[in-house]
Order: sequence, then C-alpha cells, then structure tokens
Amino acid sequence: MEILAPALAAENVPWMVVKGAALAHLLYSDPADRPLADLDVRIRPEDYQRARQALARASATLTYEAPSYGNLVADVRGQMVDLETTLSARFVTRLSVADVLARSRELSVYGGIRVRVPDTVDHALILAANLVKDKITQAAAWSYRDTRVIADQPDFDAAVFVARAFDARMPTIARIVAETFDAESAGWRAVNQRLGPGPRRRTIQAYRWLSETHPTSLAARLMGRIVTDDAGDRARALAIAGYWELVHGRKRWGRRP
Repeated sequence: MEILAPALAAENVPWMVVKGAALAHLLYSDPADRPLADLDVRIRPEDYQRARQALARASATLTYEAPSYGNLVADVRGQMVDLETTLSARFVTRLSVADVLARSRELSVYGGIRVRVPDTVDHALILAANLVKDKITQAAAWSYRDTRVIADQPDFDAAVFVARAFDARMPTIARIVAETFDAESAGWRAVNQRLGPGPRRRTIQAYRWLSETHPTSLAARLMGRIVTDDAGDRARALAIAGYWELVHGRKRWGRRP
C-alpha cells in the first residue's frame, strides 16, 4: 500500500480498502490471523481510467482487466490489487462506491498507512451482498466469519443497516444473512427482528435449497446474482450472469463464445 496510496493520490483518485485488509484491523486482535489473497480497492466509476494510469505509473503489471465492468487486477510490486468500481457483482445491490466513500472513515493499517474504509454498517452491507452472491456455503471460511461477527461490533446499528438495505434494494439479501446468523449474533438477530418475514419467502427458500443442496449448479450460481429486490436489476443481473456462464462454459468446452 505504500506504493499504491501515493500513486492514486497523485491522480486525485478517491479510494478505499474493503473486506480483508481493512477487516483484519477491525475484527481481529492480530491482523495476521486474517488470510489475505489480495488488496480489495474500490473507486468511483468516473475515476477508473485515472486509477489505471496511476497503476501504470507505479510500474504495476496488469494481470486481468474487464474495462466494461470497471475491474482490473494488477501486481503492484508483489502486492496483488483487485480494483473495482462496484461493491459486489453488478446489479446485486444499489449500494454505490460514491455513497460508501462519502460515509467512510480513516484507518491506520500495515506500517501505519492511513486509508479510508467503509463505516461498519456499510461494510456489513458489502459483506452480506457478497456472501449471498457466493452462496454462503461456498464462501471462504474467513468471509463467513467476518460477516457473522461484524454485526456485533459496538458501532453497528441495526436500524441504520435496515434503512440502508432498503435504499440499496437488498432487504431480501439482508434477510437471508440475518436469518443465517440469528442464533449466533445479537446484531444479526436485531436486524432479523426489524426486517420481519418479508414478502419474498419463496425466493429465500429457493435460494437456501439451491445453496445447500446444489451449491455449484448453474441454477445456484444464477440465483446468487438475482436476489436483489429491484425487478429491473434482477433482469439485468440475470442477463449478465447468463452471458458470463455462456462465455466461460464454452471456454471450458474448448469452443469460442
């Protein structure tokens, strides 16, 4: 991060760290206890090209890029950086990087570097959206653990979480996660009580059945992307997920899309 931070600052790119590298300092007594595969950096869509230029000037090696999705992965002198302009798969949530950045706070991380991270409620929303996308049972153990314990942090507010979940068109995602951790977490129990049963019980039941019995199936992968409560976003998410499965499925079969 000692290379990334000044590179992005030189291009006037607002940015924040989400998930692993941030939560290692927020949820663990020893940050080394939280495994890290890469550094998850989030920026606003309008800053993507300038961020890309900043990484190039920092001699980063691009290993993957999907410009239409505002996503790239780069090796910044030995540190893998996953840079994205969304907080989950596209159309899973309406929670935006710009809104989360506006509510973010500073945190001192490895080596005393100051970075911005989401507030606890926003981080819980991000974790919930990604846990459901990854079908819960298929999520990494530390992602599951992070999501479970974040709602029991002192500055977590169940009422604010529920309000933001509705604003982000993701109360069904919130219900799935709150029900999952209801017996283990007072914070998630409070969320579950505030949300109530909700109108999409069949969707939740279908999601749970698929994620528990056929977690690697095409149906489960698609269901994990279309649990948003916005009908238009569900259609768009399904179209993108379907195209992605078609392209990668044909690659697996040795055929061009």
